[in-house]
Amino acid sequence: MLILFGVMLSLTRYGDSSAAEMTSGSVRSSSNHNPIMDHKFGADPFAMTYNGRVYVYMTNDSHCYDQTPKDANGKPLAANKYSTISTITVVSSSDLVNWVDHGEIDVSKITSWAKNSWAPSACWKRINGKDKFFLYFADNANGIGVLQADSPVGPFKEPSTGSRLITRGSQAAQGVEWLFDPAVLVDDDGKGYLYYGGGIPGDTNASQQQKNYPGTARVVRLADNMVQLAGNAAAINAPGIFEDSGIHKKNGKYYYTYCSNFSNNLSFTGNGNICVMESNNPMGPFTYAGIVYQNPYVYFGIGGNNHHAFFEFNGSTYLTYHAQTVTKALNFPANNQGYRSTHIDKVSYDTNGHINPVKGTYQGVPQTKSLDSYVRNEAETIGWSSGLKTSFTWEQGSVEPGSIVSSSNMKVSHIHNGDWLAVSKADLKTGLKSITFHASPVNGGGTVEVRPDSRYGTKLGEVSITGNPSTWKDYSASLSSATGVHDLYFVFKGSSGGELFYLDHWKMSRNTASTAPDPSTPTAGELVKNGGIEDGLTGWSSLYGAKLDLGYVTVHSGKLSLKASGRTMTAAGAVQDMTGRFEKGMTYDVGADAQLFRLQKTAASNVYGITTKVSKDARSLDVYNFGKTDGTNVCQWQYNASSNQTWTFEPCSR
Repeated sequence: MLILFGVMLSLTRYGDSSAAEMTSGSVRSSSNHNPIMDHKFGADPFAMTYNGRVYVYMTNDSHCYDQTPKDANGKPLAANKYSTISTITVVSSSDLVNWVDHGEIDVSKITSWAKNSWAPSACWKRINGKDKFFLYFADNANGIGVLQADSPVGPFKEPSTGSRLITRGSQAAQGVEWLFDPAVLVDDDGKGYLYYGGGIPGDTNASQQQKNYPGTARVVRLADNMVQLAGNAAAINAPGIFEDSGIHKKNGKYYYTYCSNFSNNLSFTGNGNICVMESNNPMGPFTYAGIVYQNPYVYFGIGGNNHHAFFEFNGSTYLTYHAQTVTKALNFPANNQGYRSTHIDKVSYDTNGHINPVKGTYQGVPQTKSLDSYVRNEAETIGWSSGLKTSFTWEQGSVEPGSIVSSSNMKVSHIHNGDWLAVSKADLKTGLKSITFHASPVNGGGTVEVRPDSRYGTKLGEVSITGNPSTWKDYSASLSSATGVHDLYFVFKGSSGGELFYLDHWKMSRNTASTAPDPSTPTAGELVKNGGIEDGLTGWSSLYGAKLDLGYVTVHSGKLSLKASGRTMTAAGAVQDMTGRFEKGMTYDVGADAQLFRLQKTAASNVYGITTKVSKDARSLDVYNFGKTDGTNVCQWQYNASSNQTWTFEPCSR
């Protein structure tokens, strides 16, 4: 949360998200994937996975940083006070290295009562056939609110019931010193739970027993609509709790995690560490199980408060947390710190299901898949960069596949001569033909050089962006052919001493004349193989000839494969006679309409829905209730491109 060493301080659309003096390039690189961004600050991270992407919601520390006076060297003259922060930063990634900056959610403009937006958490749930998104936050220590939206990045609004979810004087607040740090869980049965609380009773007069066992953590059931409470809150007796509730579920076990306070004398929790308790029930009781992540000072030589969240992505568990690594890299004075940045590292479990201690690193996690260069990529998709900022733009234009929400749009700004932006592991497939940037010149404009593997790599071509200032249009240029997977660097050049241009999005085109076979494009009679399906599979087909073998088909709710043992789909509205087991191999014999399929494209690369011809209303394969284990049923359901209806295609043998 936003309380440091016991001192409490008081705080639609997306606005300018750039820090006043801060630009990118201080920490991130091709070898250091932490923090996940360094062009602005973000703290108290919570990660939500949806439709093949990870969305990270953060307290916007740049909100305070922007308002803080700077010295002649651009360093802040005051520490982060948190009291003005009323915005939440959102970024997302489909590969955990290239992150799209979606800007800020201004809670103070959405609600009439909240002054602060600290320590957000988010979830999604299908309600009345539609996926709905919920964002929880702390208003200082005095209340917990909730917003809702139809997409992960908004626009968010207050629910009709009002967004004051937990307030002082309510049963859910009794015995809780700080109404802090909500963490939300939607269980496998669709029921929602909220975890929150913190602080030490007695304040400066607290006894050592109160410091050791504050008794201020709570869990409460959420109503089916996720914006009201269902029943009374229950206490979680977390030893030495300070703040920062966390929750996740793994293999049927519930893990409640939290940050220990700085005044307890318990050797088994220590001070400012992330501790874990375990239970077989989301409401507890929970049993203490140890320290899983120490204070950031241990790993980075700069401490402060500790905040975290565990999350699942593509079958693996990760820890996201904050540390003052950008503050350290920029050498802020010791008394003017507190500006935090978000990291991600991987998590493992021992044979008894206990979390193994996680170490904080600069290296971070490996990229989970390549970036598709041949779809629209937002310019604010950043692997690492130098000298750049991001900000909101009102320019909308047509929304092509790849953009996430048509009602909000970000741009890359603060582009000067010599600055650059890189995306990690871009898949150029069979070779480049050209690239197009949607851009707007500033101060006469300039050029974008496209280079592989480093900013000094062999230039593939350059795009000239000149013309009327503040006019958005497409700028294109031919590129030398290059194949395979490369880091791509966009190096910016111009004679102006000021900004050169703004960038909205970019897209490459393929060299279709290439004679090299594209491994991602199956031909008639072949099986799906080598990790992909090419664009253009829009008609009904039996998918490549005499039989359909989906090989290793993985659903986003887990790295699992679907096996039907040669059974067929019928018109009865379900997959009939399927084993329902997830394992290698899935084969159909071509026959009637019930055995013909169409691949439905999604915004993510190599991710498709699979709908059947027999269903005139586009029904699709659906993993029942988002199950992740062997034996989960597969049914036919109205297609809506949610994560349990979208599939990736991976290599298989004949």
